[in-house]
Amino acid sequence: MVTLIDREFTVNVSRERAWDYLARAIHLANGMKFTFHMTEFNPYHNWKWVGPFLWLTIHYDHRFESVSGNQTRLRFVLDASGFGVGFFGRLFARIYSRNLEKQFLY
Repeated sequence: MVTLIDREFTVNVSRERAWDYLARAIHLANGMKFTFHMTEFNPYHNWKWVGPFLWLTIHYDHRFESVSGNQTRLRFVLDASGFGVGFFGRLFARIYSRNLEKQFLY
């Protein structure tokens, strides 16, 4: 397994509001559709899912940590395994990173 992304963002909302927003707002910006399976679900703390991308299996972990009553640290960890993870994993990480940055930096 190779870690493709390990990014943190601090947002100025409560952990519950951050959770609710992401639970409703996760969409791939490029219109691609993927099937994924939830593997872990801990309300307001984290969720994990796994899904395919070309010849890879991508493991997503979305973590939520309260910094204060109105600040939350979000951590996105993506790991991958499979044929061509060195090439296709970097490609996927580039696309996914751009989506993260659009969501949280702009």
